[in-house]
Amino acid sequence: MVRNPALGKRDEPRAAAGRGDEGGDTVAAAIRRFRLDRCREELEDRRQRARSITEIAFRWGFNDSAHFSRVFKARFGMSPRAVRRRND
Repeated sequence: MVRNPALGKRDEPRAAAGRGDEGGDTVAAAIRRFRLDRCREELEDRRQRARSITEIAFRWGFNDSAHFSRVFKARFGMSPRAVRRRND
């Protein structure tokens, strides 16, 4: 990464993360979005039916199922359970 002298060292990761499709994101938000997208893919995949929603969430780095459900619903507008049921 090329150093921007106008930014402090702590600001550079945020500036780099903001260069994606959804500008202004932090690195943590970009990672969380990636992990949520992978969870959704697995919830929609019939081959993953044997895994519980919690197992899928934990597999992708979430360690609290209530928190996972809240952030999943905030991102996709429906609960993880609703996504899974829709694909039955």
